[in-house]
Amino acid sequence: TNKEGYSLLTLKKCVEEDSGQYWVQAENIFGKCHTVAWITIIVPPGITHITTCKAVNRNNVLLQWKDAKKGNSKNVYYVVEYKRK
Repeated sequence: TNKEGYSLLTLKKCVEEDSGQYWVQAENIFGKCHTVAWITIIVPPGITHITTCKAVNRNNVLLQWKDAKKGNSKNVYYVVEYKRK
């Protein structure tokens, strides 16, 4: 318990399988109480690998890649950047 009277539960090194319903109970000299909390561990998507990079014309290229694991992310998008030599 901190100076303000709050307690903090920290879960370290969580994995996606740790997501779920947790039952929390607190007790002191005045009594006890409990609550239920739903915890969702957000797993970032994996890294994709470009399989083809082909010049179409002077200003365009065709990129193809293999999708990586999506994790449990709702939205996965890619940002393509380039740099002139």
